[in-house]
Amino acid sequence: MRQRESRHDPGRAAVDSAVMLADGGEAIRDLAVLRGHSELFGPGGVGCDGVATTTIQPVWNAVNCRCLVGGDREALSPTILGACSQDGQRWGVALLSGTRRPEPRPLKVNPALENAQRRPGYGIRHPDLAALLTSLKPAVVERVVWPGNTVLDVAAYPTPTPLPAALVVSVRCIVRVGGCIVVCQAPDTQHVWPGGRRLPGETFERTACREVYEETGWLLDEPDLRLLGFLHFRYADVQPDDHPYPHPDFLQLVYVAQAKDRDGEEGTNWVDLDGWEHGHRLHAETGLGSIGLPAVQRAFINVLPGRDATGH
Repeated sequence: MRQRESRHDPGRAAVDSAVMLADGGEAIRDLAVLRGHSELFGPGGVGCDGVATTTIQPVWNAVNCRCLVGGDREALSPTILGACSQDGQRWGVALLSGTRRPEPRPLKVNPALENAQRRPGYGIRHPDLAALLTSLKPAVVERVVWPGNTVLDVAAYPTPTPLPAALVVSVRCIVRVGGCIVVCQAPDTQHVWPGGRRLPGETFERTACREVYEETGWLLDEPDLRLLGFLHFRYADVQPDDHPYPHPDFLQLVYVAQAKDRDGEEGTNWVDLDGWEHGHRLHAETGLGSIGLPAVQRAFINVLPGRDATGH
């Protein structure tokens, strides 16, 4: 851990003030309670009261919290009025002045306003996706558990559909070789759609070609890719605010393509250097029902070009 700076450091004073408030403190002077815990805060003690006050003061000035106390409500923007209750603003002034807050109630935040300030698709459902899903019916929905005990509900939509691009994090591709399908062997399962995350600047088609090559060695041409539909994933549990990828929903595109060539000599085993795939084989397309594919994969196999309504 980084060594704590001087007790006059504004960053240190702000952190210590936050710890004090979380511990039930109600005014800057309550920082004194923390000063008896040198084993936690080091020999230098906690942030200085004066520095804590000057650090927090601009925050409350920024939201015009003193305008309510002076009766000047006109200086408050509708955003501020919606986000902070009067009790909460009075508490902010009390914190700075060293007095006790008027009532033992915390700052109240309008949940609707809080959601509106978040980036769509990160912590709240993207409105474009919400509108899209009301008009579509999934072919199948399954619950899956990923490494790390991450539980997700995945829905298969085997229909080409315009999607919010910001929510598409990965691409998968079913690879045909003659009358066969490439079946990959992952560490704990088998599947028919190698793929992975899109790199910055890549098109979805370029991602599909690159990922198929990296995981299987089969070579695809971008113009030969055909979009089959998409997978909709939704986390069963709430993700932390700093989760780096879209949540609670994210999407994967599913393509199909015919591979005409493979890197390396015929019969040699291809090694996925990232370890996602332990190997692959060609399996007759008409006999895929015998290998126990999950329902979400079968939903896309059944709509491959050239197959009839029964999936044959």
